[in-house]
Parts: sequence; C-alpha cells; structure tokens
Amino acid sequence: MHKSKLMEITVDDDTMIQAARLIGGLQLKSPFSYLGSKIGGLMSRINSWDEIVNKLLARLSKWKMKTLSIGGRLTLFKLVLGSTPIFYMSLFKVPSQVFKKMESIRSRFFNGVDVNENKMFWVSWNKVLASKEKGGLGVLCFYAMNHGLLGKSVKSPFPSIWLDIIHDLDNLRNQGIDLLGLFEKKIGNGVDTIFWEEAWKGGKAFEIHYPRIYALETCKQVNVASKLALDNLGFSLCRIPRSGTEIEQFNDMSN
Repeated sequence: MHKSKLMEITVDDDTMIQAARLIGGLQLKSPFSYLGSKIGGLMSRINSWDEIVNKLLARLSKWKMKTLSIGGRLTLFKLVLGSTPIFYMSLFKVPSQVFKKMESIRSRFFNGVDVNENKMFWVSWNKVLASKEKGGLGVLCFYAMNHGLLGKSVKSPFPSIWLDIIHDLDNLRNQGIDLLGLFEKKIGNGVDTIFWEEAWKGGKAFEIHYPRIYALETCKQVNVASKLALDNLGFSLCRIPRSGTEIEQFNDMSN
C-alpha cells in the first residue's frame, strides 16, 4: 500500500513521475481530500460543491424525515447546519445555484417532502428563515452563514479562525498594508490555472481586463497550458475580433 504521495509544483509531469517511482510513492493530483476537506478545487464551479451537497442530503435522509415530528426535523437540520463544512464557507463564496439546492433540501426535509416528490409545502421556507421577532423560527440561512463567515455583513454564531484571519487582513488593508498583494501565484505548467478567471498575469483576471474578448470565448474554463498551446489565441473564439475595442483588447492580450 502506497502511503506517500507527491504533487508537482512548477515541475513537469515526467520529473514528478520519476520522483514518485524513486521513493516508491504515487502521484497526487489536484483536487484531493485531506482530513475530510477538499483541497485544490476551483470552488467557483457549481460541481465543486457536489460533495458538500451530497453530505447534506445524506444527513437529512428520508427515513429521518418519515420518523421524526416537525419539531424533531427542525432540531435536526439546525444541528446539520452547525456541522456543515464551515471550512469551505469561511473561505469561498458559494455560487447562488448551490445555495438554492441546499436550501431546497432543507425545505423539503422540514415539510416532509422527498426530493423526488412534488407536493405542496404547508410552511413557507421564508417564514422558517425569518427571525423569531418577525414570527419566524430563526433558522440561519446558508447565504447569511456564508457571508457572515466571509466577514461581509452578518455576524456568524459559529467561531471561526478563518474569520479572525480575514478580519485581521481587513484591518491591515485599512492601515495601508495589502498583505495579499505581496503574494504572487506561480502557475508552473499552467494546468491548474484557469486562463480567464484567475489573475495569473498582470495582477487582474483576463475576464475583467479583456471583457470583450472573454465574451467571445467558447471555452471559458480553459486552463493556461491549453490556451497557450494554441498557435493563435483566437482559435477558441466564436468569431474573429472586430475593429475598435475588440481588436485592441485582443492585440494587448496577445502581446
């Protein structure tokens, strides 16, 4: 059984494979799981949250829904909310589609409706999420939890070391010290870096710096290695850039 695994950073695959064979280990690819947490995934993608959604679905299983009273179901998914992977929500902004899916799972569980069933909900989910002062049940929604942990606007009831770090970074930024600006990502062979969405060159993502060209891109999730392997950066565009702003942005990006 191989217990040792190596992951390449700014080295090519052949060197990585040779090193792994030398020590009798395996090659580690991103993303991977460490202590139950997913490392290295691009969390802006909806499918990167599938594992978390499936865990939520498993904890709010059908047999629990059928055997528990409505009060028991309320208590259970409050506990599940507390055990939801806070690590991810304290680091990444959750896509809106993931929010809808997770809230739908909780709403169906609370109303005793299976995922595959199409029945009327007797209790509005917005009333469940409303505060007790407004006649609701005071259940914290995932949106508020995510933004609270990110230090945006809502105070989170859960202690988080990551939230403390974010607050410290904000305090330093207010004092004119941009600590994150001192870090620069090394793209290596470019396989793990998204060409358009990550700031791998010039300090700003290309989708922001060249929005007109980004709108023409047919493969917006292409990585740097695949994009730069093309003889012409315009090969994956839906059409040739036209005169004016489009051609100016394309020429600037190509240089």
